[in-house]
Amino acid sequence: MPRLPPARSPGAPVGVLVRGVVLLACALLGGAGWPDASTPARTGHRAPEDAAVVITVEQYRSLPHVPYATRDAEAIYRWLTVTRGVSARQVTQVTDPTGDRIVSAVVKGAEQVGAGGTLWIFYAGLGALVPSTGLHHLLGRDDTLDHPTGPALEDLALVLADARAARVLVVVDASFQGLGRDGTPLDPAVTITDVALPAPSDPGVIIWPAAAPGQLAGPLEATRNGLFTWYVLGALQGWADGVVGAPDGQVTLEEAQVWVQRRLQALDRDQVPPVDPRPEARGWVLGPAWRAAPPDLSDLAHGPAPELPEAPLVAGPEEDDEELPLAEVEAELRSQFQERADADWAAAYAAAARKDPDATHLLERFLVRYAGWTFYWQGHLFTMSATQVPDARRLLGAGGAIKEPLVRAVRVRGGTVTLGSPAGSPGRRPDETLHTATIPHDLEVGETEVTQELWTTVTGTSPSASRGRYLPVERVSWRQALLFCNELSRLEGRDPVYEVRGTRVSWDRSKDGWRLPTEAEWTLLADPGTFPDHPDPEHACRAANVGDASLDAPPSGPLGRYACDDGAQGSSTVRAHDASAKGLYGLGGNVAEWTWDAYAPLGADPVVDPAPDRPAATRVVKGGSFRAPPHDVRTAARRPLGWDEVADDVGLRVVRTVRQR
Repeated sequence: MPRLPPARSPGAPVGVLVRGVVLLACALLGGAGWPDASTPARTGHRAPEDAAVVITVEQYRSLPHVPYATRDAEAIYRWLTVTRGVSARQVTQVTDPTGDRIVSAVVKGAEQVGAGGTLWIFYAGLGALVPSTGLHHLLGRDDTLDHPTGPALEDLALVLADARAARVLVVVDASFQGLGRDGTPLDPAVTITDVALPAPSDPGVIIWPAAAPGQLAGPLEATRNGLFTWYVLGALQGWADGVVGAPDGQVTLEEAQVWVQRRLQALDRDQVPPVDPRPEARGWVLGPAWRAAPPDLSDLAHGPAPELPEAPLVAGPEEDDEELPLAEVEAELRSQFQERADADWAAAYAAAARKDPDATHLLERFLVRYAGWTFYWQGHLFTMSATQVPDARRLLGAGGAIKEPLVRAVRVRGGTVTLGSPAGSPGRRPDETLHTATIPHDLEVGETEVTQELWTTVTGTSPSASRGRYLPVERVSWRQALLFCNELSRLEGRDPVYEVRGTRVSWDRSKDGWRLPTEAEWTLLADPGTFPDHPDPEHACRAANVGDASLDAPPSGPLGRYACDDGAQGSSTVRAHDASAKGLYGLGGNVAEWTWDAYAPLGADPVVDPAPDRPAATRVVKGGSFRAPPHDVRTAARRPLGWDEVADDVGLRVVRTVRQR
């Protein structure tokens, strides 16, 4: 496929926008010739089970006002009560409310709607996306950009899914990128980059925003309305009837959304509201079409389009490539997009790791360019976000530098420990030669095994067989564990300890980054008697998720099986069992844990740990797992595993050298 040449993208992210954007509210022509979209018709339709919440915030205490928001709300109220036939007693109107009042109004509406009815929610005001959480908040009159008290749309979607309503439609005339309706920055010192709203998990809940990510929800000066609200009113009057299929005297949600999107896209104003793609939403009947013939809007003046601050990040197909399969076009666009993101992320990430003062600017720029980029081609819409966007948002929320540790750690003092087991111990294996090892330094140790949430945050991958944020990561090789430790160290601004070049690996002991424990260090972490040679089944069941009577396999080995029968056929959450006296969870079970050491029979002479590097393809795994019998859960037990092998009961715990003694 040829390299795609430049093409304009109406949905490009606007991002910072306080630099170089042409404000949207300029130089619109007068209102002559504009059809009336706000005067409702008395259709005789009744919706006794419906309820509605109409929220308008036009006057903010410390943020820019929202021109015409009150007019928008009044027009929507008239359509609901006159045309749709919702009882006025079932409509909650709030004007210039606080964030808490917005929440209480929505709760009231959810209580008023009847079983099988539709709950209508309309909001006109300011929105803001909180970078640290990625949530889209509706702002109350007293809110500031960095401390919104108004509800997040993502949270509302979850709450409204439990309402008695058969359907919930939330219409939002606001953008979420830190700009007012006329393009005025809400706070010049704060940058917010809009990203796409996720579709609610409940198909009965629809959120209809005024613009795609990175776009401005602007005004329509000619009619003194919000641009989006005016077109929504037009669609509800009946102008959208027949835009999908044949006219039938009613307006469905799909018809309304498609009509509004097409009309606004034709304006070349960089405000193109999305269409909900879920099949369940398409057939919703919003109301009767009382003006079935749509007016001719082609000659009406809408004003100039804003200029985009960035050149397109990806290109569009050439005209002679119009017959290319859609999947090929999308794959090429996404490939180009991620390739450019990878290059920009390297610079932003490195600046954050070394606490460079320029890191905040680089992270902001990265989010501007790579969070929620929208590209249109041949009537198709592609929305792309770089894989590094969550990390960029998290770092930006931390002030552009890595300040809070990603690992909850405890301090463990060094000392001398005994490795191996005495001759004649039940379950003993020949490689468990008894000897002592001295650890001459203290350790910071992860309280738990590395979770899947942390692994995904650091690497962007999810390799585990059992899935869950707080389950331990597993099915990771020894080599992958070393690379994870290096990346985790960089994210926290520490020096990585490992150099990994193919099959050649070395450990720089002068560095302070995260790493795997040695076998002796792992033994130090295990309290004396935690899992002794003669294990106590009751203690074992409290201390860790270990192989027990719930397993289908028959008892094996001289120690039989534990009798806890906890029913855990796989891993459990990392804090599901009691912590040890040293404050560590799951050390003896759940998943076994990689160590640094090469696998070989232990010697009998005392040693000072860590021993010199020993190249080996097989490494030591310590601790039992959810399927391990008692003789494998003993502190002395050790397990060989190839450095590039994975297992669904092997994960890792990280440690760090903190002080030489």
